Amino acid sequence: MTTNATFPGFDHVYLLGTTGSNVVFHTSIDLSVEEGFAVVRGELEVQEPVTVRWVSGRRKPQDFVWTSIVAPIVVSDKVLTALGAIRATGWVCYPVDLRGADDEPIPGYSGVSVLGRCGPIQSERSVPTKKQYPGGIFSVNQGYFFDERSWDGSDLFMPADRSGIVFVVERVMHALVKAGAKGMEMKRADLAVLP
Repeated sequence: MTTNATFPGFDHVYLLGTTGSNVVFHTSIDLSVEEGFAVVRGELEVQEPVTVRWVSGRRKPQDFVWTSIVAPIVVSDKVLTALGAIRATGWVCYPVDLRGADDEPIPGYSGVSVLGRCGPIQSERSVPTKKQYPGGIFSVNQGYFFDERSWDGSDLFMPADRSGIVFVVERVMHALVKAGAKGMEMKRADLAVLP
């Protein structure tokens, strides 16, 4: 999907990810790691519901449910409504069968495949800086950058280098915050620290 949209700048693009909390609703998914990445990247189409099962943590899912293989994103109807309300582009949903701690079905959730694309991450553009962590101050590289001309104009998009990184533009971030979506974290692309 290529549009005439003007790239908004890295200060208006966000990385979408897990909160990293160990008390959230943790799940497994009935996909291999390769299948999981292919599904989240929209390279593998899902017809039948994919089973997603609780494995640990709190017993009630939030609006974003992350799996043990990280890549697949499962979201509540609240998230789908927020994306639909702003006519966000670059994504489709697929059916999931979300199961709770007692293997009970939890309705109102779908998987999300991200179809939008940008070029590969250019780690050489990141900025060396110091960051305070609990164990002290460490040198890190800050900023997820890519060739701005490679962005296809989608509101949700991923690098073409086959990574699992998901970017959203600022209007998606605002829509999710306004909807009160829980279970995700968004960091500005120009300020996020590379692993």
